Amino acid sequence: MKIKKAISLVMAGIDSVLSGFSMTASAQAAKQLYVATDGSDSNSGSISAPFATLEAARDAARAIDGEVIINIRGGVYPVSSTLELTKADSNTTYRAYKDEKVILNGANVLKSSDFQPISEEAKALIVDQTGADKIKMIDLIAHGITEYGSLKCIGMGGTYRDTGYPVALYYDDQMMTIARYPNDEYVETGLVLEVGEQGTEKGFTIKTDSETASRMEKWIASKDLWVFGYFMHDWAEAHLPITIDASKGIITSQWASNYGVVEERRYYVYNLLEELDAPGEWYLDRDTGILYLYPTTDMKEDTAIEFVTFDKPFISVSGAENITIKNLNLQKGIGTGIEAVDVTGFVVDGCELSSVSDTGIIITQSDDNKATTFNSGAKNCYIHDMGAGGIIIYA
Repeated sequence: MKIKKAISLVMAGIDSVLSGFSMTASAQAAKQLYVATDGSDSNSGSISAPFATLEAARDAARAIDGEVIINIRGGVYPVSSTLELTKADSNTTYRAYKDEKVILNGANVLKSSDFQPISEEAKALIVDQTGADKIKMIDLIAHGITEYGSLKCIGMGGTYRDTGYPVALYYDDQMMTIARYPNDEYVETGLVLEVGEQGTEKGFTIKTDSETASRMEKWIASKDLWVFGYFMHDWAEAHLPITIDASKGIITSQWASNYGVVEERRYYVYNLLEELDAPGEWYLDRDTGILYLYPTTDMKEDTAIEFVTFDKPFISVSGAENITIKNLNLQKGIGTGIEAVDVTGFVVDGCELSSVSDTGIIITQSDDNKATTFNSGAKNCYIHDMGAGGIIIYA
């Protein structure tokens, strides 16, 4: 793939920096600890009695002098908190055991059998009834999921925006689309009544076309409407919360667009239960915890449905030396993948990061540590289907 090729070229340049890095002891002399999906944190951490979590292995490694290699057996490890590494974790390698595939997954797994047909009341709200019988629903609260985050002012929406990314839904590893109007196209801004004022809660006010205004009159249930658009430039997109006056065909944003707004610029409105009318769309009622989905295929027992709320780094490293993260697969998060600050000899090698809303790997050297030997970076990694970026290094 083109993305993989581009990353490989960047990593080739980093390899020359990393080639001088070596552990202080050989792999044979290092203390070996093991983690497995069928392990227990009360075990000793040997290959025959592995730990169950990376945190338990980390804590055990802190009590060992010299280099430690933490071998992670194959399988899927659910992630609900950040693996935090500090100076106490220096001279440690976290790696997949041999060729076994290790997946750190930040998603809440939903069972297809827990989805039910939507209520007649909800179905009646759908404007286009063509596929209404195919829409399914699940009560997240009943399944112990109560954290839904919020939609965010992503893009060129202003420096006041709430940082981060919204929760996400994946269906057989494909990210679903929050229900929107129109489905595949855009509508255009009409007369601009107010341009808005940067840094305040005075957003723009625009007229919309008569067809959209007529459609807006049917949006009676959704309470948290948002707009995505290119309001001035084709390279300056913005997600903004809005209110509507359907009787007048008027849309008002809560915040101004960074570069203003003019007529005949494209946008769409989203987060609308009433517009849940196309395969791959979904809607979450944050008041009731009901998630609605128009599946892209008939749901089967093995259909993978994942609701992602984990908004922190999978791995965070601070002030440590000689740490390697090797051959791990990190997937399904709405925060970053790996963050490292003020590190020396920190290497991410052969890892795959995917379906992460923010940046994959961020390594930062603060001003106070600029003179310290850095020797850190990433190589041989495959980073794809990201929301923000692949690798950022501030050295």
